[in-house]
Amino acid sequence: MEVRERYQRLLSVALDEFSSIVAGSSLVGGTVLKPRVLRLHLFDQSYLDIRLAADGYAFHWERRALDGLLYRWDDAPHHREIGTFPHHLHNGSELAVVESQLPVDSSESALRHILGFIENRLDENRS
Repeated sequence: MEVRERYQRLLSVALDEFSSIVAGSSLVGGTVLKPRVLRLHLFDQSYLDIRLAADGYAFHWERRALDGLLYRWDDAPHHREIGTFPHHLHNGSELAVVESQLPVDSSESALRHILGFIENRLDENRS
């Protein structure tokens, strides 16, 4: 399956199941047929960058402009000390690396997990 097609499937999940937090999307980098990143724009002015590649994945929730935080689930082969190596989560900052609970059976499952995480965090901030 082509990367653009994979991103389209993820965008459908985001818009169909998480329309309360996802405001829109854009493709970043690469070419029209082979974009590098799917960016989901969230209603709180943060965004989630999704990068799927043959050699790995990264889901990066960027909040530094809002509250100094970032969250990134990825499988870059560093942080061998983490029990879920190579899968890990940068939990609030680049330096706070913890085990990842991200389901890796499909990118759709992973996205649902992450958007659920984001939805919960945004609800906590509204309380």
